[in-house]
Amino acid sequence: MAKSMRSKIKRRFRAIKRQTVFAPVETARIQRLAAKQTQTDQQTNSSLIKSEEIQQLLPQRKAESTIFSPTTDLTSDMIIDIDAPKISTSGPRNSRHQQWKRKKLARKKKRNGLIHF
Repeated sequence: MAKSMRSKIKRRFRAIKRQTVFAPVETARIQRLAAKQTQTDQQTNSSLIKSEEIQQLLPQRKAESTIFSPTTDLTSDMIIDIDAPKISTSGPRNSRHQQWKRKKLARKKKRNGLIHF
C-alpha cells in the first residue's frame, strides 16, 4: 500500500525538499524583485525631480477663473430645436428575443390547428 501524505516519512522529505530546493529559488526571486524595485524607484525619483525643476522654470500663469452664479443665463448659449419631433420610447423595441418569441408562438398556433387521428 502507498504511504499517506500524513506519514512522518513523507512530511520529513517534504520539509527537506522545502529547505534545499524551494528555499534558494524563493530567496533568489525575492532578491531579483527587490533589485528591480529599487531600480524603478530611482527612475521615478529622478523623473519627479526633473518635473519639479521644469515647473519652477516655467513662468507662473494666472488661470482665468469662471464664476457661475444662479443668475447666469445659460439658456442663451444653448441651441434648442423646438421643431424636432419627439421620439417615443414606449412600446416594443423589436429585439431578437421578441422576434424569436413571436415566431415560436406562431409555430405553436400552427401545430394546434392540425388534427391527428
